[in-house]
Amino acid sequence: MVLNGKMVLQIPSNGDGGAGCFYGNLQVQIGDCYAEFEISDRVIDAKVFGDGSMKIRNAVQSRQRIRLEGTPPHRDGFEPDFRGAREIDLFFHCPPDEPGVLRGHYSSEVGGNLYSKAAGKWYR
Repeated sequence: MVLNGKMVLQIPSNGDGGAGCFYGNLQVQIGDCYAEFEISDRVIDAKVFGDGSMKIRNAVQSRQRIRLEGTPPHRDGFEPDFRGAREIDLFFHCPPDEPGVLRGHYSSEVGGNLYSKAAGKWYR
């Protein structure tokens, strides 16, 4: 998976209660299936901690598939338009020995139930 995007945040000086938006292009390759999506999320809460790490909660606004090659491994998530309200929790931190890298994990919920979770590495 490759995600190229931008996040616009407004966070108060105390680091609590930030909000904003996230938008970009998501590319997914699973086996012989390649899919590309334009995405947009609303940041409903953002918090910055004293060590520079961040916790962000996104609400999915839009996922539109713009390209599909091959056979998807499953139907959910590969439809032309994303179905269902989902919220995503992200936690990022900057390892001191990896300049320009964010490491973290995320999980998503549908109707208050855990839907997916994974670890990630993001580059500047």
